[in-house]
Amino acid sequence: MTKRDQRKDMRANNQLKDKGFSLIELSVALIVIGLIAGPLFTYLSLYYKEKSRRVTLENINTVSQAIAGYFKDKGHYPCPAPLNLGAGDSASGTEGKCDGGKKSLTNTQYGCVNGLCTAPGFDRVEGFEDSARLNQQIKIGAVPYRALGLPYNRTIDGYNNKITYAVTERYTGSDYKIHLGAINIRNEKGESVITPEGSAQFVLISHGEDGKGAYNKDGVLSAIPCHEGADSENCDMDGEFLVSPLAKARGQGYFDDTILFKMLGDSLLWRVSPFDGTNIYNATKGNVGIGTDNPVQKLDVGGNIRAMGGLYAAKLCDAQGRDCFSPSVIGGTGIGCEGDNNVMVGIKNAKAVCRAIQMNGVGSVICPPGEFLAGLTTTGEAICRPPSWLETPDTTQEITP
Repeated sequence: MTKRDQRKDMRANNQLKDKGFSLIELSVALIVIGLIAGPLFTYLSLYYKEKSRRVTLENINTVSQAIAGYFKDKGHYPCPAPLNLGAGDSASGTEGKCDGGKKSLTNTQYGCVNGLCTAPGFDRVEGFEDSARLNQQIKIGAVPYRALGLPYNRTIDGYNNKITYAVTERYTGSDYKIHLGAINIRNEKGESVITPEGSAQFVLISHGEDGKGAYNKDGVLSAIPCHEGADSENCDMDGEFLVSPLAKARGQGYFDDTILFKMLGDSLLWRVSPFDGTNIYNATKGNVGIGTDNPVQKLDVGGNIRAMGGLYAAKLCDAQGRDCFSPSVIGGTGIGCEGDNNVMVGIKNAKAVCRAIQMNGVGSVICPPGEFLAGLTTTGEAICRPPSWLETPDTTQEITP
């Protein structure tokens, strides 16, 4: 090899070195990528968790509304479908066999057969002396989406598992005699959350993120045993279910289920949030009207609203949804008119509409700072008062000429 060739090889090697990364450069690049990717992965994880909860709530609410519609049309609830069938099975989503409460208790076989389970119901029905002859049984299975006219994906929770549907068997026939179910719902303290106790008609359950006790979309039972955690009450296939705040700590207190139940007089329209027991939400996807049969907004009130506490709104608009402004315009420091002899007669474009007082034959109508014109005396003098929130016993006495 000539010296000229050697020089060419050396230049080529140097060019390759220039194109590569040193270990320090590579380490710095990995650190930067980690700093960027860490928060991104956390955000994505929270996003997908929230999406799963939202889908779960939406689908449970959709199923409950479909069941309510079915009951309105048929006069009874549908029988659950088998849990162990996948979407590709021709019998998937079809009602199982329920007798509508005509079978004698002595002939009942409790347990699960072909994906449909039978459990004893709550046996104390207050106010009904002949309760011994009632068929206090519970049928537990999947949502019968074919009978309800629902697409299959609406009966799956946000974790790709089937929503479990349990119903008082008497309610699957028209001859149920009394409007009390046989399902008991209790809280984490062991207290019944329905009145009378043990009278829920049906219940829908999402078995949560861990899927304990759930059947997946293919009809396969979860491999997680149903014996640990508070939510094990919802997968033991009996007639009692648990509603509790979400608890992620592993152990006997663990609970990640979402349940919805129907009892006598209970509305399927408004539901208590399973994520925050102090809030309620509209369980439908349509509009709700109060004082109107044709609501055009999520909550459409034809009349006055009385709020004893705070009323929170993002904006205030006219009846046509125009001329909107932020409530902060009239809240907080308030809104008013500048200058003497001006009064506010309205609000437009988020500003006060002011006009000067024009009265003939009256005296001064200028009030001291911090007070407003409350009236006039017979001699034409101004009656001034502070705002109601600044009133004292001395300022609230009647003012006479």
